[in-house]
Amino acid sequence: MAAIAVSLVAIIAGYALARTITDPLCKLSKATERIAKGHLYQNVNVETNDEVGCLADSFNRMSKSLAKNDKVNKQLQANISHELKTPLAIIQGNLEGMLDGIIEPSDEQLRSLHEEAVHLNHLIKELHDLSLAEVYQLHLQKVSCNINQIIGRSLRVLKPLSDKKSIDLHADFAKNIPNLELDIERIHQVFYNILLNGIRYSPIGSQVQVKTQRRTMAGQRWVCISIKDNGPGINPEDLPHIFDHFYRGEKSRDRKSGGSGLGLAVAKHMAENHGGDIYVTSSLGVGTTFEVLLPLETIHATT
Repeated sequence: MAAIAVSLVAIIAGYALARTITDPLCKLSKATERIAKGHLYQNVNVETNDEVGCLADSFNRMSKSLAKNDKVNKQLQANISHELKTPLAIIQGNLEGMLDGIIEPSDEQLRSLHEEAVHLNHLIKELHDLSLAEVYQLHLQKVSCNINQIIGRSLRVLKPLSDKKSIDLHADFAKNIPNLELDIERIHQVFYNILLNGIRYSPIGSQVQVKTQRRTMAGQRWVCISIKDNGPGINPEDLPHIFDHFYRGEKSRDRKSGGSGLGLAVAKHMAENHGGDIYVTSSLGVGTTFEVLLPLETIHATT
């Protein structure tokens, strides 16, 4: 009788132990099947602190991340569709009007169509570069170059635009910065995009300041390039999204007055592909400062 009683207790205890393991695994299995069918957000409720509980927590985090990425991708696709639709609709409408004889072809009309085609081509190029940069698959043609000269080139290119608004582009270049291993065209694009953003949002007669200096942080040596404008500043609620795709802080701005909404996103990913980063600080009514950090040591991981 004692043996039978012990055997029964062992069977019951074993069954209970097995259920504590198999039940959560069954829940995980069913949740995995629902994810496979496209229902990405699944939360498995497992109240244990053992390995199975850790597995469930990891699964829940993965599910939440998948759902968030899916939402971001759908929003990105919608934004791309909207941005491409506008210039295409303008080009199509004007050409159909010319073919039907409703619109008289003129130099002004053709110039307008050309501007839309250029904008469309620029948008497609930015999207292509951004898609590669986000997954660190952007091919970089690095050469030894002077960062001050690259920034100077960006300033010269944008000077006609700044002159129209009587904005002073002031440069303060450090002379003790060694040459860096960079893709010149990609880095030029970084500073061009940030400077263009500063000029766009700065009031007439103001100043955009560019400064280069060496900096050491956490044992890493950097070149820090700060770009400060005297614009209206960025709202605190907009600041975390400033590098998001197609994000514009001022919703009233159209794509011509406020750009495509990709420039800062492209700049940040270009810097990251060089082993650097971009940080932004802003105060309402005072202005905005972008800091581009580039490593003094060569980074090989992103080529």
